[in-house]
Amino acid sequence: MRFIIFMMTAAILLSTCGCRIAPDPDSILEASEGVVSFMGKLPLTPALKLVGRRDFEDGDRYTGEYRANCDCKSGTDIIFGGASFYPRNVKIYGRVTVKSGEAVLTLKLGAQDRTIVPDEDGRFSETVCFDSGSNYIQAEYESFTGDLWLICEDA
Repeated sequence: MRFIIFMMTAAILLSTCGCRIAPDPDSILEASEGVVSFMGKLPLTPALKLVGRRDFEDGDRYTGEYRANCDCKSGTDIIFGGASFYPRNVKIYGRVTVKSGEAVLTLKLGAQDRTIVPDEDGRFSETVCFDSGSNYIQAEYESFTGDLWLICEDA
């Protein structure tokens, strides 16, 4: 993924080098952010393949609501996230009710994975800084019967 982003950014930079007019650094950064943002949307699970149902907030891929009512489901949903040059703070909260099987929420923060651990009532709430790079929230199900409700909003 980093290689593709690097190559696309390099192509943008090289394409402006042949011009007699020096490229505006803000324009280069803006164009590069657009490429990175587009590439960051690709790993998200498509709506038709989700175990649950996801509603993005205002077309933003980082924020919204996700609900899953599962009956012995297995699989992984990459729910929210993307890639950016800019850091972003988000608040993640919700509830998981397990009747059987397992449901694990994981934050994919660049190369680091962090599990969101619900309290004894199944509730969770966390504010997270998505640093520059790729950041995602995913749910992994293993023979899961129960409910998962998750909200991700700007902090």
